[in-house]
Amino acid sequence: LVTDKSTKTPKMNCKNWECGVLFPVVAKDGGRTLSGTSPPESKRKVAEGMEVFGGTIPVPMKVPAESMEDKRPWFFRELR
Repeated sequence: LVTDKSTKTPKMNCKNWECGVLFPVVAKDGGRTLSGTSPPESKRKVAEGMEVFGGTIPVPMKVPAESMEDKRPWFFRELR
């Protein structure tokens, strides 16, 4: 996060995409109220799991992951 020289406002500059991409997830009924306070715990609706992305972006993994119980662990160096 840097300050833009021309507008003097904060500006985000991400040159390394491996750092990640911020993707907003909007809560339908769980954010702050107009007065700036949070609703009581009983009134909050929280999205759980990867379904919050709802087909908006492809998620390159399986949830839940397959069981590794019967498989031998491997290390990257062994693949060379």
